[in-house]
Amino acid sequence: MRNPSGITSAVPYAFDTALVGFYGKVNYDYAHKYLLSGTLRADSSSNFGPSNRTGVFPSVSGGWVISEESFLNDSKLINLLKLRASWGINGSDNINPFQYSAVLNSGSGTNFGGENVSGLTPAFLPNPDVKWEEVAQTNFGLDINAFNNSFGLTFDYYIKKTSDMLIPIGVPLFSGYPAPATNIADMENKGFELLLSYRKKYDNGFSWDISANLAQNKNKVTSLGNNGQPLTGGTGTFVFNDPITLTTEGHSIAGFYGYQVESIDAAGNLVYKDNDGVPGITAADKTYIGSALPDFTYGVNLGAAYKNFDFNAFLYGSEGNDIYDATIRTDAGYSNRKDSYASNGLKNSLGFGLTDSQVSDFYVKDGSFLKLKTVTLGYSLPSSLVDKFKIDKFRIYVTGQNLWVSTKYDGTDPEIGESGASNSLDMGIDRGFYPQARTILMGVQAKF
Repeated sequence: MRNPSGITSAVPYAFDTALVGFYGKVNYDYAHKYLLSGTLRADSSSNFGPSNRTGVFPSVSGGWVISEESFLNDSKLINLLKLRASWGINGSDNINPFQYSAVLNSGSGTNFGGENVSGLTPAFLPNPDVKWEEVAQTNFGLDINAFNNSFGLTFDYYIKKTSDMLIPIGVPLFSGYPAPATNIADMENKGFELLLSYRKKYDNGFSWDISANLAQNKNKVTSLGNNGQPLTGGTGTFVFNDPITLTTEGHSIAGFYGYQVESIDAAGNLVYKDNDGVPGITAADKTYIGSALPDFTYGVNLGAAYKNFDFNAFLYGSEGNDIYDATIRTDAGYSNRKDSYASNGLKNSLGFGLTDSQVSDFYVKDGSFLKLKTVTLGYSLPSSLVDKFKIDKFRIYVTGQNLWVSTKYDGTDPEIGESGASNSLDMGIDRGFYPQARTILMGVQAKF
């Protein structure tokens, strides 16, 4: 989620981009038991220079439908039992256009020889070597349907290896340029996804179904360019301009990095922990203090129908992810504070108080949540009525979105994605995101 609020900023310029792709696919099916598929795709994107414009992405997959074998195809218990495996490479061109080339902006003018003259300035620092980001993924899966297809299970284990990651690399602030996209890192993700489902139908016309999913992902940066120099993110938030996240080889991407708060003194100031054993608090005392990546995510979907009525609800949750509350951190630098700040352990007035605004675990909070994302109640008019108007189906419904949330996070919304110029290096930083709106929708659906 790069923009959870869905708000897009207006800009006074536009770029034309193009993406052209060709692909071929071959399928093989023997007796509905042994399945093979191969794909070769070539994409050309105008986001890259002529020498790096085209990427070639192969994939192959196979399946064994065990339930079609003679020893199982008469089973009254198992309706489907299938093993799957696949491997493939995908490409990403998710960067701003023309970063490989020098683009000029017209300026408002400057004084030259006593006269105001117009001119051109570079829009950003070009990177002529920028190219496709590639993700090689290996997947192993299992599908089961049982009890007359009323029960279902889908399990997937995957290994994703991302190479040449497209990450905006920061430049000195005095340059005045935004961070250019660079193929700078390799990353590995390992995890699983589990989906369980059950449905039941009764003779009186009532039916219900439930499905639940659980997913876990482990992330590790395996290589960094630039001689393995760490990548920083989340800068430009207050006076110190310290980065909030640090990405190093062997750790997960964009971990929160700063001081650990040992205590709060009598004056209400933060006392940082001396981790390096050398007297005095220095940058060497900083350490990893949290991560925006969850331990696992989960969801539950409930459905029911009775005669002409239908109902559906979807809950989504995330557990173990942290949020860096940059909004509170920014406010902490001011001398006078609201009474509510006392509940955080800080006094209302601390003099200038800038040292309290350094990056620390004081501003790292538990971002776990459970949300009722959507709930819908619908009613379809009887066919005896709609047939008179030559309508196949006419349905009236009301839907609620983001009606309820359970969380310990005291910010506006715990569902935070990525923000700022550094994208994936900026995960989980709350700078006052506009929360997802609680919405009630009413509508009709007509099928002719």
